[in-house]
Amino acid sequence: MVKALKKCARIIRKLYFLLLYFLLHHRKTIANLNSYGLTDICVFRMRHWYTGLGAEKLVRLFYRARYNGEPCFIKLVTNDSSIKKEIFINEYATQCNLDFIPKLLQSNDINKNSSFLVTEFISGAKKFQMPNDEKSFETICANFIYIHDCLKKYDIIHGDISISNIILDSQNRIKLIDFGVGKAPGSEVFDTGRFIHRGTYYIPTNDSRIYDNAFSFLKVMDAAGIPTAFKQKKCYKEIESLVGEHTYTVMSRHGGSQ
Repeated sequence: MVKALKKCARIIRKLYFLLLYFLLHHRKTIANLNSYGLTDICVFRMRHWYTGLGAEKLVRLFYRARYNGEPCFIKLVTNDSSIKKEIFINEYATQCNLDFIPKLLQSNDINKNSSFLVTEFISGAKKFQMPNDEKSFETICANFIYIHDCLKKYDIIHGDISISNIILDSQNRIKLIDFGVGKAPGSEVFDTGRFIHRGTYYIPTNDSRIYDNAFSFLKVMDAAGIPTAFKQKKCYKEIESLVGEHTYTVMSRHGGSQ
């Protein structure tokens, strides 16, 4: 009963936010984004908009648009310190020509508390799901092993590889999104506190959390319902062997990260 009441309260708060937003702010947001050369702007994935109220006041909004005539994705955030790191890592990945991370097209601050980033739009994208047949599973594993090698080469830790942050394009190739709690060379300047780095999957120790791209992907496959027989395949075992090769440790009680 209590859980149901809390859920109803969250829904009511979100509806209240959306009502005020579209009455008072939506047109201004569109005008601001237009001024950066973005056109044909429309709301996107409104169900996944995060509209924190109260003390948190963290807001994440998503739009679709066109930039230089090409479709793009817009993430607009307010009171979210992780956006600076996300922009930094996306820009670095774009410079490295990593084809499994949507290219950063533009980013900027709208005001003191709000920023946005624009990335290429992945047409035909869908949520990550476990392949039904062995051949497709082997292809997905090979795709991730390639991604892991590239991330290791360029010293990038995603930090939050999860079902919600992996999408598959129209050819079932993995694309990684949302690097707000990740790591890349130079991104440490955006770590403002020792508890800021969360993420869905990590290896806990007494005083730290170890983030590992291979470990996280294995957890994603578990969450997606991997058949037990698939875990005996050579490609799966190869991903298991990658755990521990490329990690990022964040201290959870004392000190910072290393």
